[in-house]
Amino acid sequence: TLEPEQHALAVREQVLKDGFVQGIVQEADAMLPVPMDEARRALFATYVQDYTQNLVVSYKELGFKEQDAPRAVVADFSVSVNTPLLKGMLKDMGVFYTSLKRVSCALTLTGLRSEDWQHLEELQALTGVDVIYEENRPDAVAAQIRKVGEDRWQGELTAFDKTFTAQATTLQALWFELWKKYFTLPEVVSGIFSTVTFRVAGWYVTDGASYFEDILLSWDRLVEQATLLHLDMSDADFGGVWSVQTLDIQALRTKLEAFLKDRGLHLLFFQQEKG
Repeated sequence: TLEPEQHALAVREQVLKDGFVQGIVQEADAMLPVPMDEARRALFATYVQDYTQNLVVSYKELGFKEQDAPRAVVADFSVSVNTPLLKGMLKDMGVFYTSLKRVSCALTLTGLRSEDWQHLEELQALTGVDVIYEENRPDAVAAQIRKVGEDRWQGELTAFDKTFTAQATTLQALWFELWKKYFTLPEVVSGIFSTVTFRVAGWYVTDGASYFEDILLSWDRLVEQATLLHLDMSDADFGGVWSVQTLDIQALRTKLEAFLKDRGLHLLFFQQEKG
């Protein structure tokens, strides 16, 4: 919405930045097992405002005009996002891993001021952390955060018999540094991904299998990791067996079958590995 004295061109830069943020948030939602709720989406949008230059690869302006009653700018952009960088950011922040199930945390705080509390609550909501007060909860993470100076923060996080420490000049930096370490733990990663093994055959040259692996990795909304277990040759054609980590087994199989059918290839087996 435009103020009475404002002209559309005067707010063009802000409208463009808002469009970038909206494009990033939409791309992030598409990567997650479950899209963010409205409150979390707003927090994430605020956070990524400072990273649009890194996350936006290119954009195309499809429309930009001023409308009356009420006076406002109507803009339409097509935004291309650096998806690997965005996915890594979602993982580091915890959004990727807690979209389905939040993390319980016994949190101990020292030295926080009144203005720090609201920021801490926002960080908890964004990361997907629920603070609990029960003692001896085996599934809970234990964390300590201390403000030891005007620009000095220290923290410690313990989970799965492992302890991480960090220090930073801001509460936000400390929070994300601690939880980034937590979300790299194998116990956490394995809790969200399923692993499937399948065999594809029908190539006449081994290069076809290498090309197919590149295709698999390009399905970054479905495929977290793809590993060629072995190549084989039978019935005068080449085949391969892959192990793939995925968020959605059925969606992966549907996409895989459609891809193979269009190219005369065959899915010989497809099964989920037991955890």
